[in-house]
Amino acid sequence: MDLKNPKWMYLKAILFVFIGICCFVLLWVESLNLKTAVLLGLMIWAFCRAYYFAFYVIEKYIDPQFKFSGLFSFLRYLIQKKLVKNSNPKCTYCESGLIADPEGWSVASTGPSSKNDGPLYFCKECNKHFVISSNGSVLKN
Repeated sequence: MDLKNPKWMYLKAILFVFIGICCFVLLWVESLNLKTAVLLGLMIWAFCRAYYFAFYVIEKYIDPQFKFSGLFSFLRYLIQKKLVKNSNPKCTYCESGLIADPEGWSVASTGPSSKNDGPLYFCKECNKHFVISSNGSVLKN
């Protein structure tokens, strides 16, 4: 089921906060000291910041082409990015190394693309754009 009603979304958020507060209180009651409360607070803050990084910072500031739908989506993105980075993509025309497109072109602005298209790269020698697929292969554009 796709959650689209804002009232249900708010209720879901309130329930998450309620669950978090209950867990915090139950863990703190077991040890009843300030150190445990501070560590739990820092843990919650750190995980919230990591979540913010994974689902907002990367999408808005680092790589706007990727839209994340969950933690597994984020892990898949990291693995694919590492595979593409480690593959040292080469130009299919002159065999020189490709760089991330300096003009910030998107795949959509260069013509038709499929859902599996990846980041856009540029060859300085040939002055051509290329798409790197999710499996690391260079697609001519």
